Amino acid sequence: MSLPSFEYVLKQRGRRWLWSVHNAEGAQVMTGSGRIRSAAIYQANRALFQLLLRAPYRLGAQASQQARHGPLTPKF
Repeated sequence: MSLPSFEYVLKQRGRRWLWSVHNAEGAQVMTGSGRIRSAAIYQANRALFQLLLRAPYRLGAQASQQARHGPLTPKF
């Protein structure tokens, strides 16, 4: 199984800091900006964390756990 990898890039443009998150192939996945460098870094890290939370390998972990313990059955 291949785990997704992402990285963020931070660039200063005038008074603003532009950030973007890229996948392993280099494709831009998310982008944003902030006035303060530390705020832009925080936003980029937050976007990166949100991407990792929604990664497809997490769904596989839930499916394999369900397979080990059997399907959920409602209790009446």
